[in-house]
Amino acid sequence: MHSSHDLLVNVWNQLEKIPFNTKWRNDTGYYDGAADEEVKSAVAFQDEAPNSRIGIILPINGHVIVLFERYTPEEGVKNVVVSNSSKQDIVSGAIELQTLIALLALCGLRYQY
Repeated sequence: MHSSHDLLVNVWNQLEKIPFNTKWRNDTGYYDGAADEEVKSAVAFQDEAPNSRIGIILPINGHVIVLFERYTPEEGVKNVVVSNSSKQDIVSGAIELQTLIALLALCGLRYQY
């Protein structure tokens, strides 16, 4: 069975990478600031070491959704994908596989894995 994390990694590997901006981080481990990025198409990023979590930024209908790994491997929790967005009532928190597939489709992305 595939997970939302498996799909996040698959998509991340195929997207254009942009530099990570430390201003995206908040105090709880989310990347609130990344939701303010103006992107024309989906892009990927990787936080800097020692964090090194990966994420993608999706422009959808005039809003931005950020999907990313919630924990680092050192924290001992795997495969948790969470989100935040420029408009909190779009999506926020943990992301299941079917939700991730739907968000990618809204952004015009379809991936086989």
